Amino acid sequence: MSVSRRCSRTACRQPAVFTLTYVYADSTAVLGPLAAYVEPHCYDLCAMHADRLTAPRGWEVVRLPVETSTGGPGSDDLEALANAVREAGRPPAARPPQPTGQGVETTRRGHLRVVRSDPVHPDDQRVQPPARRPSRDA
Repeated sequence: MSVSRRCSRTACRQPAVFTLTYVYADSTAVLGPLAAYVEPHCYDLCAMHADRLTAPRGWEVVRLPVETSTGGPGSDDLEALANAVREAGRPPAARPPQPTGQGVETTRRGHLRVVRSDPVHPDDQRVQPPARRPSRDA
């Protein structure tokens, strides 16, 4: 099994050196350096097929510059990746309750918030029942 990736074009046996990605929302085809990992919605292309690339009418082709002098990710790239992994592994910092609209945020779990509508004062520990409205029959 070969470690190098091959061109995505049918019957092409050349090694891939570019990655093609489509941005459908912007009607843009982006051709850049070979991605570090195989992505399911990207196409790896050899130099010949990358040079011949055309886009549908109304679409724009963006060709990102390719550095041929480097053999892979630089030390800055690896350090940035390591920092991102470290940051993702840290537990979230505790934040003080913040007022939100008519309530006070007490805790968070992911994207969910627990909001208390009336702030509890230290000298008032009991919960007041809601005021009753007079009935119409009385």
